[in-house]
Order: sequence, then C-alpha cells, then structure tokens
Amino acid sequence: MRNCFRGFVLLVILGLLFPAQSLRASGRSQSGTRNGTGSQSEKKDEWPQWARDLRRADIITFGSFPFSFFLAGIIVDTYRASQHNWDTRYGPWPVNMGGAVSRTTDEHLTTIFVAAGGAVLVATADYIIQRVKRERAAREAARLVPPDPGIIRKPWPPGEEAEDSVPGETPLPGIGGEPSGGAP
Repeated sequence: MRNCFRGFVLLVILGLLFPAQSLRASGRSQSGTRNGTGSQSEKKDEWPQWARDLRRADIITFGSFPFSFFLAGIIVDTYRASQHNWDTRYGPWPVNMGGAVSRTTDEHLTTIFVAAGGAVLVATADYIIQRVKRERAAREAARLVPPDPGIIRKPWPPGEEAEDSVPGETPLPGIGGEPSGGAP
C-alpha cells in the first residue's frame, strides 16, 4: 500500500515538474496567440490530439477529485459501519454521533485511493465519450459529398448591386447621404 502511495506521489511531482507546455507539437511557433499572453486564439492543430486528450483527462481528474473524495469518505465510512454491526459511532459523516470513532491511517489512505480511482474513472468515461463523438463526426464527414469546385457564386446581373446591399432594396430619401425633397 505504501509503495503504491509513493508511486502516486512521484507521478504528481513529475506532473508538476514537467508541465504539458513541453508537449507542444514540433515546428510550431511558441506564441500562437494574438497578443502572446493567452491561449484564446491558439490553433487546434498546434497541439497533437493525444496531448489535448491528456490535458483534458488531467483537468477532469483533478476537477472531479474533490467530489469523488467526498463520496469515497461516505463509502468507506459505510463499509466501516457495516463491519461493526452498523454501530452509529462508525457511521458516515451525516449519521455518526458525538462519540464517533475516527478513521485509522489505513482507512484514510483507502479513502484517498478510492477517490483517486473514482476521479480516474470519471476521466476515462469522458475520454471514451469524446472519442466516440470524434469518430462519429469523422464518419459523418466522410459520408458527406464534397462540394463541386466548379460552382462559383457571383451576384446576377454583374455590377448592378454592391456587396453589402440587399437585392431589391431602394434607398429612402434623406437616409444614407441623399438630400430630402424640400427640407432645409
């Protein structure tokens, strides 16, 4: 159990030491933004797909960890209560009384590992859902008929209408720079 915990701590430390910034696609510019400060205008192709999937999984895992930690605490406490004939002193947080028996170190570690497993499970489910959506969109795009490059859209008749005007629209007198009839 301790070796598994040490491995988990090592992975977290490595994740902090080598951020995802080093996973940039080769040959791309480092700024990639309009003003060079944010990531709002980065192109989709700037990162490889596996790096975007890894980043999304990382965000979802760490984002869902507090919720899964709360639920894991209730699950571990419920299991503990079931092992002690449903004694309320061992019950989960909302049920236990003032003389509650606190968790042991092993039960705390079990709670953390169950929460981490739940968070990874949520991220894995999200990855599977996103992958199915991506594959479905790729199949739909492959089924679409490519447009005919020989078709060119031009206004008809040529030269009669400006690009920003609506067909059949007549300008009103006094609006748009034309002088009105008798007004000074």
